[in-house]
Amino acid sequence: MGQDSDGKPKLLDGEQIELRYSAVTDRRGSINSNSISKTDFWEYSQGLFGMDLSSGEGLTGFFMQADKPDAQQLHYNTKNDWFNADGIPITPTVDFIHQNN
Repeated sequence: MGQDSDGKPKLLDGEQIELRYSAVTDRRGSINSNSISKTDFWEYSQGLFGMDLSSGEGLTGFFMQADKPDAQQLHYNTKNDWFNADGIPITPTVDFIHQNN
């Protein structure tokens, strides 16, 4: 998978790595891990953009990690020498806020 038993990244072989992103709680306890339950964007993607997207899919084919955990998350941009995840369909709405008592 790309992680060792402690959840740390590991080299898959001499030339391959697997890199993913995921949501984490912020210092206030809020988290934003998905988009599917927060918008009706996908009902209108065909009319607006001419694209028949599956629920949770962004215009460039990427997903929020919780919406489709097994989807490709990032691609390597050789021009800039970094990883991109352009077009992730993130919404400005948190999933929930943990109450820290």
